[in-house]
Amino acid sequence: QLGAGPARRRRGRELPEGEPRVALVDQLRARDIDTVVVGGLTTPICVQTTVDGLSMAGLKVIVLADACASQAIGTLSAEQAHEAAIQRMAYLFAAVEDTSVFVAKVRAFQPAAG
Repeated sequence: QLGAGPARRRRGRELPEGEPRVALVDQLRARDIDTVVVGGLTTPICVQTTVDGLSMAGLKVIVLADACASQAIGTLSAEQAHEAAIQRMAYLFAAVEDTSVFVAKVRAFQPAAG
């Protein structure tokens, strides 16, 4: 598990906000991984910060919009906050897809069994 464990969490807290965990980016690169798929909570905070950092580190990012959610923020409802963050990420930092579309694409690339 990349980025798991207390030491990584402590190190992550020491990084400036918005900067990806350097160890994670290094491990992804060491494995020749150039694309990261992201989903999570909260869309305009944790997800957006993660996506921004990974993208700025040079990785391609796919956000699964229906695998993310938000709470209300200020005058925005949960749905409005989520949608605003998704639109911002799609404009600047990531490809945005629904889970079903992404899974269909992955299945299309898998070799047939037999």
